[in-house]
Amino acid sequence: MKPQIFSLLLAAGSFFCVACQPNQSTFSPIAPTSPTIEYDAQLNKSLIVMRVTGVTLGEDSTAVNIAITNGRREPIQIDLEKNVRLYDRKEKGVFSTSNNQYLLSLPQDISKIQIEPGTTMKGQLVFIGRLSPEANFIGLDIKIKYKYYPSLSAKEPLDTSATFSIDDIEIKRGNPDGQNN
Repeated sequence: MKPQIFSLLLAAGSFFCVACQPNQSTFSPIAPTSPTIEYDAQLNKSLIVMRVTGVTLGEDSTAVNIAITNGRREPIQIDLEKNVRLYDRKEKGVFSTSNNQYLLSLPQDISKIQIEPGTTMKGQLVFIGRLSPEANFIGLDIKIKYKYYPSLSAKEPLDTSATFSIDDIEIKRGNPDGQNN
């Protein structure tokens, strides 16, 4: 079975699921205007794969391009309002109380998403506020809920969750001459 691909664009309070319905046109998100910094950060856990593929820094928002693949046999869920967090750091691996957190720009009609088995959700998470000029690294935490069977003989699955954290994504701010700010 070929995995289906769903695109989720969360941008300035809008939710679009491209490819969810046939003949649906592609939407252009209202997102930051600066170029996207491409990344290839990936975390595999519990048959779920989360990737960060890009970060766009804007005047009033910060966008993170992600892809989440559900390799499990049951749907997985993400509560966008409670379980998605972006934060910054000045130094790699150093967490302090002075790190800034950024609130996800939520669509009015969607607060939870579900990713079906064997599908990949690709999209852009847009966070309110410009990334601090002092930030050199960012981290993204997404808590994903799923069901699991504690043993081969178990008849009913149990609910559990796992937090997917991709830390220390270096923010490459550069001048035309290639030097970082």
